[in-house]
Amino acid sequence: MLSARHKRSRARHPASGPVLGYTEDGFPIVPVTIEHHPKGSVLRLAACPFCGRPHEHGGPHDNPSYSEGHRISHCLTSAPGDRGYILCAVGKEK
Repeated sequence: MLSARHKRSRARHPASGPVLGYTEDGFPIVPVTIEHHPKGSVLRLAACPFCGRPHEHGGPHDNPSYSEGHRISHCLTSAPGDRGYILCAVGKEK
């Protein structure tokens, strides 16, 4: 049986995250920030457009812009229409 804390962590957030636009195929374009690390980069999505939770995606160290593009969401439960999203780096890179 799941603990009450674990059950809450799987609950959907009522608001979805920001979307910059949509592709012709209907994929949401979402803003991410990039953090550089010695072994690669981390692309951070502040709030998923499907569940509202933060997600992280990995990327190469030498050229983090290669990490932009289609990714599968990391939602704990599937949402209707969730086929992933397009990552778009915005703001400062750390």
